[in-house]
Amino acid sequence: MSNTENIIPSNPLARRSFLKALGAVGVVGAGSSLLAACGGGSSDSSSASNGDGGAAGGGEINAFYAFSLSGAFDPAQASSAVGVPALWHIMEGITDLSAADRKPYPALAKEMPTKVDDVTWEAELRDGAVFQDGSPVTTEDVVWSFQRVTDPATKSLLAPFLAFLKDVEAVDDKKIRFNLNYPYADFLELITVVKIVPKALTDTEAKLEEFKAKPIGSGPYKLVSAESALVVMEKFDGYNGSQKAYADKLTWHCSTEGSARVSALQSGSAAAIQNVPFLNVDTVKSTATVADEQGFNLLFLMFNCKAKPFDDVRVRQALFYALDMEQIVKVAANGYATPATCYLDDKNPGYQKASTVYSHDPDKARELLKEAGVDSLDFELVTTDVAFVKAAGPIIQSNWKEIGVNVTLNPLASSAVYQTEVPSEKFRALLASGDPSIYGSSADLLLRWYYASDTWMGDRARFSDDPEFLLIKGTLDKASQEQDDSKREALYKEVFDAIATQVPLYPIFHVKNVTGWNEKQIEGFKPSPSNALVFLNVKKV
Repeated sequence: MSNTENIIPSNPLARRSFLKALGAVGVVGAGSSLLAACGGGSSDSSSASNGDGGAAGGGEINAFYAFSLSGAFDPAQASSAVGVPALWHIMEGITDLSAADRKPYPALAKEMPTKVDDVTWEAELRDGAVFQDGSPVTTEDVVWSFQRVTDPATKSLLAPFLAFLKDVEAVDDKKIRFNLNYPYADFLELITVVKIVPKALTDTEAKLEEFKAKPIGSGPYKLVSAESALVVMEKFDGYNGSQKAYADKLTWHCSTEGSARVSALQSGSAAAIQNVPFLNVDTVKSTATVADEQGFNLLFLMFNCKAKPFDDVRVRQALFYALDMEQIVKVAANGYATPATCYLDDKNPGYQKASTVYSHDPDKARELLKEAGVDSLDFELVTTDVAFVKAAGPIIQSNWKEIGVNVTLNPLASSAVYQTEVPSEKFRALLASGDPSIYGSSADLLLRWYYASDTWMGDRARFSDDPEFLLIKGTLDKASQEQDDSKREALYKEVFDAIATQVPLYPIFHVKNVTGWNEKQIEGFKPSPSNALVFLNVKKV
């Protein structure tokens, strides 16, 4: 979640639960802040069970995240740029994704799940796995955790990722069987989105509310306290998996101020920081290690596709053709981004250049507006307060003025954007950022986050009733189920081309995630293309 948006629950019941849990979390720890996250596990794929918890090591690792914590710690709902990575340290899936290469490895599974036939997979639980309250992890807990996510009543943000899954069953006290609706190539990656929780602590609303504030997992670290600007975790001695907690304590400071993060790294008070400000990269390199990783994290435009004239695809296309992508990258990201030539970033294995690539062409933009019968256009562009989003706003405003379109910029905090502005009848367009690659990097997963979501395509873009959306969704479903690699790739290409043509929500650029760390303080740390800071198998020097 590089500069990922914190995605606040969009329905009233979920918001009330969020606010309740937020208050409860504030009681858990003394004086700091909450979480907003993305990230991944370490790349050690062994399933060693030596029962030594954190193994040799010790000390405290201090890190600075670029976002404030938001949302509760329910893994079925978490989507924030701090909360999700925190859960990676606290909880486990049957498989999880490594931080550096985003490939799956066995987590709670003793070994990688085995394929029984095209629509059946099985896995055995790791011997001796226990939750942080001392209770054993059972196959019943695994079944329950998947049921919670896929149950429509849960309204989980992760449910669209699991359309391939028919059900999960406990074969015995060690073996789990996954029954699929159809053969699915990304099975091992997609099941990582479900983190296993104890059924006994989450099977009633009252228990769940308490769990959201103080989660219990089977991971190497357990939560001590959390507030909006500070998250504290400590080593869980009962952990016996492969992703070691070498440090006794993790302290995550959450600061949206780039200067504060840079100062912390340079002074030695932080071992690692997220989102080194683009303008400070060279300075930080003089005292620390800095890496920029091309990620999916995107700066995007989204339109209200039911409001005139944005219901006309020619208007949406005209506004994209008016953009000077190179200038936006240079000014807003200081060059640390890549103009979009596909919905996916060009380093993603599933990348295929779209048939429509938007370049700065004001004449074509004017022509499209004329064809659509638009003589004048004046509207408000809502933007989030992420640094590169705010920096891009005035450039886009200027680009559009060049073709006779006048916009008023309305920069707001993400919570206000998604709770108040986007749902309102006056909403017309949004400039924001987002990065679902915290959940995985497969084309299917990344496409489904926005284009198989009632929240994004329905409630926000108001595009889900458009016949073109139904074609996109239908083609995406066909691609997911296709077993021939070349045919599946061709179907995904159709999807990329269609969304590049329709642009209800589409990237302007993909950000390079810039991470800084001090190798004199920590050993084994690897930056992640998902932009999370991950301290599994990382030692304090």
